[in-house]
Amino acid sequence: MNLCIFGDSIVYGTSVGAGESWSGLLGAYFDTKYEWSKVYALGIGGDRTDLLLKRFQTEAEARKPDAILFSIGINDSRFHTKIPPEIFKENLVQIATLALNITPKVAFIGLTSIDESQTFKPPGEPYHQNAIIAIYDKIIEEFSAKNKLSYLSIAEVLQPGDFSDGLHPNAQGHKKLFDKILPFVESWLK
Repeated sequence: MNLCIFGDSIVYGTSVGAGESWSGLLGAYFDTKYEWSKVYALGIGGDRTDLLLKRFQTEAEARKPDAILFSIGINDSRFHTKIPPEIFKENLVQIATLALNITPKVAFIGLTSIDESQTFKPPGEPYHQNAIIAIYDKIIEEFSAKNKLSYLSIAEVLQPGDFSDGLHPNAQGHKKLFDKILPFVESWLK
């Protein structure tokens, strides 16, 4: 089974070593437990739903996934004036439609909360805020429910000590995410 995980820098594992991200840990677990599986962690730093739409088809076709997991939206929330909730919803529809044309196994991971006291806030630029992240996370949850897609909330998993910079989880944070996500993925794939 080929599992593609599409997302942003949290899927990629920014600020942790190779294999320490939740997606890397998931890939290592599936490699040892299921010899027939391949997990592709397709996270790109700064990715948003509009950018994912531009790369999704090419990357998915190259890997021929049997299942697709999305973990994206936190950067959409940061740029909420450029990607307002209405556009975010439209992007989710397009993403899910493309994915469902490849496989019926499509699921969404919700958004993490952040430690706002650590995040860098450049003057005059938008930045991540838990209140706005929660709005986008709710959109993903409601979209998933409406379209009968599996969804996992991870908003409460990380605590202030689980971040390297307030946004990106450290190795401990990724391990907590892996521990929450693994049973969901195994159950969803059955």
